[in-house]
Parts: sequence; structure tokens; C-alpha cells
Amino acid sequence: MQFQTKLFRSILVLVSSVAVAQSLPDVDKGQALFETHCTLCHGINGKGSRGPSLTRAKLAKAPDDAALKKLIESGLEPEMPGSWFLPSRI
Repeated sequence: MQFQTKLFRSILVLVSSVAVAQSLPDVDKGQALFETHCTLCHGINGKGSRGPSLTRAKLAKAPDDAALKKLIESGLEPEMPGSWFLPSRI
């Protein structure tokens, strides 16, 4: 599946880097994790559903990569769990 925005691609990389202890994040691994754990709320293409769209240029709760990584790691109560549910290895 081809994703259309740079931000969404960055999200896939960050999901991968949060979930996997590796030096270089892998977009394909991030996409697989996203499809498994995030699509229920954010939609298969990241355009949103129960959760917000991730295809915008800036996210309200995560305006930069550092904030986005922290949000993925710690979650957003009560809806989005922190990354404890992501596997430590793929």
C-alpha cells in the first residue's frame, strides 16, 4: 500500500523505531505494526476514523517528531495506549 504524505511516512518510521531496538528504522516494519495496532482507530491509510487523521501536515498533539515519538511511547489516555503493546522485536 502506498501512503501519500511525508508525515504519515514519518509516523511509520517512528512506530518502527519505538517498537524495535535497531539503529535504522524500517518503514515496512513500521507499516506492518501500524496496520496491526493502529488502523482500528486511525484507518488503514491513516486518514482517521475513531482516532484523528495522521495525514495532516501537523498534528495538534504532536507538532514535531520528538513530540510524536513521546506520544507513541506514552499514549494518550484514555483512548490510545502507550507503546507497551508493541513488540520489542519483529
